Amino acid sequence: MSLLTTNYLTPTGREEPWRFTPLKRISGLHEIEKNVPGDITFAVSQNLVTGVTFKNVAASELPPSYTSTDLITNRVRSSVEEVSSLNIDKDVELAQPIILQRSCSGNPQFSRLVIEIGTNSKATVIIENTGKAIIGEEIEIVVSAGAKLNFVTLQEWEPSAIHLGQHHALIAKDGEFNSYVITVGGSVVRLNPTLDFTGQGSSADLSGLYFATSGQHLEHR
Repeated sequence: MSLLTTNYLTPTGREEPWRFTPLKRISGLHEIEKNVPGDITFAVSQNLVTGVTFKNVAASELPPSYTSTDLITNRVRSSVEEVSSLNIDKDVELAQPIILQRSCSGNPQFSRLVIEIGTNSKATVIIENTGKAIIGEEIEIVVSAGAKLNFVTLQEWEPSAIHLGQHHALIAKDGEFNSYVITVGGSVVRLNPTLDFTGQGSSADLSGLYFATSGQHLEHR
């Protein structure tokens, strides 16, 4: 019953995953009866080196690699028609970080990003969230065997912004994933970092930091 309540009915705030979240302030992103369009919200801020590609593809070309019980994630998956894809080839070691900047319309929207880092590669990916937003997102991260990824998300939103999301990593044999979630802006920010170890010797370190002032609800679950 808890799975049904959490994922197929609009939350009321009594459910465990939602008991801290001010539902009246999230502009209906959680309401299954409300239609929210998918949109492309990411852009790369620099020229990418050989072995790194960023593009937008049809959602059917990049289906999810895991099953999620997160309501927002499942709403994203049912709404988006295009997915942003960041791919790092195998045996690539990047000296400089890849920076993805997000631009939102200020209207309710859903977004999905997939990051894939190839075997034995090493990289840092930084996501910069600024401006106005009412957004629900899924970020899926695939760390291949022997790869190392440092993943940083910066939430520096305008005071009115609403940002709900799940960041899920799948880490293969001997892969290493380090996540840093930093939130200082926004009206309501609710982020849910999760992961699966898919191979022996894989490891992860999840860190978070937020500074909340009066009126802000910042939640790293």
